[in-house]
Amino acid sequence: MTNTPHLIAMYVITSGKPQRVAEFRWSTTSGVTLTVSESEWSRIAQQYYDNGVPDRAGMKVVPRTNGAEFMRALATLDMGSYCSLVVESQ
Repeated sequence: MTNTPHLIAMYVITSGKPQRVAEFRWSTTSGVTLTVSESEWSRIAQQYYDNGVPDRAGMKVVPRTNGAEFMRALATLDMGSYCSLVVESQ
């Protein structure tokens, strides 16, 4: 992925329609920000924001202070069956 996502939303699917629980935004001026809309399910998003995103290809953790690299790592992260990350703006 060569483009850097500017908006990535986190959704959970427990029953029925997917529910948006958090969003990560990135800009060159403000860096990475996290907006939480559902606190129970957004703990995972908060952990990534606070502790970084695992980059399995590079065998490292990418902190949010690395901005574009953080967002690219987040966009490629496989969340499993209950959570998904959706790139909504590049």
